[in-house]
Amino acid sequence: MWAELLGVERVGRDDHFFALGGHSLLLSRALDLGLKLSTADLVQAPVLKETYVENSAAATAPQCSWSAIRS
Repeated sequence: MWAELLGVERVGRDDHFFALGGHSLLLSRALDLGLKLSTADLVQAPVLKETYVENSAAATAPQCSWSAIRS
């Protein structure tokens, strides 16, 4: 999902959302696709694995296919 959203071939769990070209409009698109993540969540933890860990700790893990994210 992240690779398609960001328009890149591959996204790793250690990749930084904004360094890959992510921005608030893309985040809005992800939310429209059903990702359970707020803008604040991604700004506070822009490295994708950190975003997942932060949300897991808060019991609000994003609903996406993490198996598609490679390290």
